[in-house]
Amino acid sequence: MSKKNTSKRFEQDEMRRLLTGMGIAHSEIAYIHDAETDKSRQKLFDRMRKGELCVLIGSTFKLGLGVNVQDKLIAAHHLDVPWRPADMVQREGRIIRRGNENESVQIYRYITRGSFDSYSWQILETKQKFISQFLSGSSYQLSITDLEDNVLTYAEVKALALSEPLMKQLAETENEVKALRIVESKEKAAVKDMRAEIERLEKEYRFLFRRSRASLFTQNKLFGYKDERKVLYDKLSESLAPSSVINRKLPKDLTAFCFRVTLPEVQNEKKPYILLCDEGEKYMVEMGGSAHGNARRVLNFITSLNKTREKITESMVETIRRQQTLQHAIDFPDETNRIKLREREEELNRLKVLLQSNLNIEEQ
Repeated sequence: MSKKNTSKRFEQDEMRRLLTGMGIAHSEIAYIHDAETDKSRQKLFDRMRKGELCVLIGSTFKLGLGVNVQDKLIAAHHLDVPWRPADMVQREGRIIRRGNENESVQIYRYITRGSFDSYSWQILETKQKFISQFLSGSSYQLSITDLEDNVLTYAEVKALALSEPLMKQLAETENEVKALRIVESKEKAAVKDMRAEIERLEKEYRFLFRRSRASLFTQNKLFGYKDERKVLYDKLSESLAPSSVINRKLPKDLTAFCFRVTLPEVQNEKKPYILLCDEGEKYMVEMGGSAHGNARRVLNFITSLNKTREKITESMVETIRRQQTLQHAIDFPDETNRIKLREREEELNRLKVLLQSNLNIEEQ
């Protein structure tokens, strides 16, 4: 047996001695490494699921991945610090898993104050930072100073492993500041988006205003054509055959009262349409499967132009309302997060100064 295996076996035997000294039967304690075949492993897992074993000891590699013994698990004990955040997820995934019969479970992480554990938790924290930032892909989380919620747990455990009591308070405050800065970045990005939306709404309003003005002039012109609907209907019925619309064969001088009738540059064969143009504006009218029906569509649109103008006016009112709402949000932002961030930053600086002072005293 190698020196490494001998040391490992000694640790396992020592753990069994301590556990039996606490009242757990020797036969209720098992090591995953003793089950060297698939059959023996399955038998061991069955005993664990039935509750015949109280303690199962193993490594992340042998016991942390793809092992389903969660039925009666009540506690998981981390005797060391894994090198990868994924290992910690796999370990705890054995107990925090569907099928566990317990309403709540306990997870223990053992550390030694002033030991190498502090460095191990620091490594785990750093790795989790980069993984979280990479997977999020959000612009406000691309900074090295940003942090995901899972990192807080690792940072707290790291601080507990240190002999300096202020380290825990410092670690917690640092994470508070980082979380508040993320919120601040999101708020700044939101303001930028709101300004862009206001600009878009301004352009939309100008377009609606021109369209409303043009439709009013057009509507006034239509009063002189009330008695000519039958003549126009016959003319349009001759010109708006479905094949003519699709194959772009309309008369060049075709008009509908004050409107000039044209076709789009690229026709939609599934939903063909024509354009009625007047006062610099173009109105789209969908065409159907018959010439007479298309003529009625044009006349109905002209008749309903007043309703079209009413809809345009409603859109203008809504556009103005949205602009005012966004501008108010920009002019009168919620200062709660900003104030809290400044307070926590001041507290963080105070703790750093105090901690450095304590460390200097200890060195002396």
